[in-house]
Amino acid sequence: MLNWVIKGLLLMVWLPTLEVAAMSYQHLPNKAEWQYFLQKGEDFQRNFWQEHKKRHVNFRDWSWSWRILWLKSCGLSKEAHCIEVLAQGFRDEAMVVRAEAIAQLGRRFRGSGNADVLAQLRAAFLEPRNFRHKEIMFIHHNILRAMAMVGGKRSEEMRKALSQRYKITLKQGRHG
Repeated sequence: MLNWVIKGLLLMVWLPTLEVAAMSYQHLPNKAEWQYFLQKGEDFQRNFWQEHKKRHVNFRDWSWSWRILWLKSCGLSKEAHCIEVLAQGFRDEAMVVRAEAIAQLGRRFRGSGNADVLAQLRAAFLEPRNFRHKEIMFIHHNILRAMAMVGGKRSEEMRKALSQRYKITLKQGRHG
């Protein structure tokens, strides 16, 4: 009987570790991995990040889906690794990852009117790699939405100027 109890306790301790070890940063996480990762909380995520950093796995090395998952988990966190994740996400090669970083930036600074954040968002809007053949992309709508979240008079002025320049209709439901 005691043998079964010990085995059960070992499984409770080792099973999550084995499950995490099975999660590959190079492959798309499945639904169970997303849920497991998000439910474990900041301590787990910080340790998971640090373990991969020790193995010289950087943000850009993770699959794009993992990078989005990291951004979602770090959106409002004040953890040191989250500041790094958000900064790297903002400069990522994949537009879909940059778009998520922008959305998280808007949520993080909601209602602050932060001029530095608004300047970063404006720079992202004008970033050449966010255009395709000089045409706006979905990321521009994300940027306008993030600007609206940050708020303030300067936000409204920037949004209006950018939308007029690039002929984007600002609708209350879509961009603010």
